Amino acid sequence: MALRATTAAPTVFKPVYMDGEYYVDGGVKCSNPTAVAVHEAKRVFPGRRIEAVVSVGTGGFKEEKVDVGFGWDGILGSIVSAALDGEDINHVMEDVWTEGAYLRINPIIGGPNEFPIDEVKPVMLDRMKRISREYCRGKEVKGKLRRMGRLLRK
Repeated sequence: MALRATTAAPTVFKPVYMDGEYYVDGGVKCSNPTAVAVHEAKRVFPGRRIEAVVSVGTGGFKEEKVDVGFGWDGILGSIVSAALDGEDINHVMEDVWTEGAYLRINPIIGGPNEFPIDEVKPVMLDRMKRISREYCRGKEVKGKLRRMGRLLRK
């Protein structure tokens, strides 16, 4: 039930009613819940040091500068864009996280209109997998994994 609730994207699935409350996809409130997870861990395990945080994204898109314009269309477009951007939290975590190791894995998989959110074509899914594997084999991710390993061995 929890998995069904966390994937209940309002444009695709109905909210899940459970224990007297409605639940929808976490991206509605927080596209990258890393900070929320750290907050919850500190609340559940007070006084304990967090050794490592691994944040795994669903893939990002190449940024394109768009003229948002004026009026409600521009405002709503900016709000939606900000709500869907999980990298803002990543940048904050990179700047302020000092307690333990931190790693974000989130490959850029293409342009904004290259992969629809409901993509199911095997050829497109294989392409996304290939892009993600190449990203994980790259210098940046390998370097982050080595740094995390060194921090955790201390």
